[in-house]
Amino acid sequence: MKVIIGIDPGTANCGYGIVQENGGRLKAIDHGWWSTAAGERLELRLKTIFEGVAALIAEHAADAVALEESYVGADARITPAVADTGGAVHLFSASAGVAVYPAP
Repeated sequence: MKVIIGIDPGTANCGYGIVQENGGRLKAIDHGWWSTAAGERLELRLKTIFEGVAALIAEHAADAVALEESYVGADARITPAVADTGGAVHLFSASAGVAVYPAP
């Protein structure tokens, strides 16, 4: 049995979904998001997401994280912040010994 956390990175809203895989079957076990205020300093926004990912990995004993790759949409100015969010997810996952894979 494996637990996988999928993360859609963003600084204003960073979503997640958690599935449990058992014998080729997937079962959704949790989902949600973290929201941060636009006026808040970036490092504090990333800290909120970092702590959220840490709590999820610990609570669900995750085996892996699937991280959605960002793309440049209508507003290219947000790309660096979304990349920073992905970096925070990578950093905590690595420090917890959990592999990160690109989401399909």
